Amino acid sequence: MSEVLGTLAEPDLAPRIGQRIRTESILVPFEPGEPRHKLLDQDLRGALLFIESITPDGAHVHGSAFLVAPGIALTAWHTIRDWQEAGHFGMPNHAIFAVGAMGDEPRLWEVRTCCGPMAGGDVAVLTLAPRFPLGDEITIVHFDLAAALPPLGANLTALGSRLDPPDEVLPLGAGGEELPTVSLVTIASSGPVVDRYLTGIPRIQAPCLAAEVMTDGGMSGGPVFDEHGYVIGVISESIRGKTADDYISFVSLIWPSAVFTFEGVWPRGMFPAGSTLRERWVREGWRITVTATNELAFLDGGHPDFIGPPNPPPAIGG
Repeated sequence: MSEVLGTLAEPDLAPRIGQRIRTESILVPFEPGEPRHKLLDQDLRGALLFIESITPDGAHVHGSAFLVAPGIALTAWHTIRDWQEAGHFGMPNHAIFAVGAMGDEPRLWEVRTCCGPMAGGDVAVLTLAPRFPLGDEITIVHFDLAAALPPLGANLTALGSRLDPPDEVLPLGAGGEELPTVSLVTIASSGPVVDRYLTGIPRIQAPCLAAEVMTDGGMSGGPVFDEHGYVIGVISESIRGKTADDYISFVSLIWPSAVFTFEGVWPRGMFPAGSTLRERWVREGWRITVTATNELAFLDGGHPDFIGPPNPPPAIGG
């Protein structure tokens, strides 16, 4: 369990002379012999985030998210859908944050825009502005994405954050300038792929997997890794049976989000308007292409396994 408390710094978006920004990616490979469901005593070096919204009533924790590049994160669309549908983006006295920790240093990011999902899908791209002090040297740690379709029986590992206790509304401190202290539990859960849905299921109308991975409340939007440690999907939902070992989680694959276009907020100039994750930030991104008829295709050995319209709506926020 870790305690996260942060005071909001002013957005520091313009690079200073001599300032150095380093990026570092980390993998989370499957470890045979480890418990299938366990608590972690590590903060994932700021790469794992939780989504927290601020309203005049207090702070509300929505789910998990994770960094995939400097100032860019992925999450499950349903974790912040109600925020967008309520029209809160850009409203005075409302803000939504992606919060992590690097050691005892809180990493608070303000969510500026949300892009996605494709029609019926559940993966969204977030652009973030740092609301923590930036020194002359800063390291941004992120997870590596991969365009992949794990075979049946392949083991997946899911990560997410859960509040402890799971309070619904947390009070603000210091006149609203200080976020509440949050006690977080980081959870890792592993299990095999049991089914694959290239055109989705009724609840998730986009490419997804079913896996015997147990997830707890608050893990929605967290990253799901293949056996090699690359993020291949996002936690969307779980179905529990009558026993502790009877559960299925549905994982939305990252394919559609790789071709969403966005404009990054920070670092300035790294992601100009029209940027996508596919070019540089997705391993084997060549597998994802948009056809001449504006359809999204996932290629495996030159043969399309999935075809459907990408249809991403415009970015929300500002």
